[in-house]
Amino acid sequence: MGVDIAFAAEVRKKDKWQPLIWYSKTDKEDNDGEYGKIIKNGLETHYCVWAGRAYHYTDALEDMDNYCGFPEDMSDELKALIADDEYASGGHFMFSRLVKYIDNAEKKMLADLLQSRDYQLVKHVQRIEKTVLGKPVKDKIKTTYLENYSIKQIYDEYIDDIWGWMRVRNVISYLVEEMASYPRDEDIRVIYFYC
Repeated sequence: MGVDIAFAAEVRKKDKWQPLIWYSKTDKEDNDGEYGKIIKNGLETHYCVWAGRAYHYTDALEDMDNYCGFPEDMSDELKALIADDEYASGGHFMFSRLVKYIDNAEKKMLADLLQSRDYQLVKHVQRIEKTVLGKPVKDKIKTTYLENYSIKQIYDEYIDDIWGWMRVRNVISYLVEEMASYPRDEDIRVIYFYC
């Protein structure tokens, strides 16, 4: 298994999966080792919507993929791309699972940020009460692991975990909006492969 991961997206049209691809002009003659792109006659054909280091994605893939491997009905273009790599491994999940994962992660982040802020405020009030009353004040808040982290540390940890997923979601959303005519959620899926 490689240390990098690439993501592609497919949209189902008339019971057939088609890749979301885009093109750009180039003066390059070959692929320059970039995965998920084919260069021919000054035109780059991009099959991957995002690529990055695999370790940023592995925990969430366990929640979204269920280890179902590549789909049997994958588009011919992506099959050909993967067939070029004898060590290709990966899988797929529905785009709606990605959106739900990001929504849940953002909600948990906000809840933890609020809890951390509340803890810090209560501790500050307790210090003031101790100063005014001259004696220790009983804890008024349940402690958690969050008491050891600043709001910035909590935010940074969450963003580090989900930033790549947010980019995958945003690129796919943009491509779907620009190239596909209002597909249903169950008609968009994400293919990932290690490279």
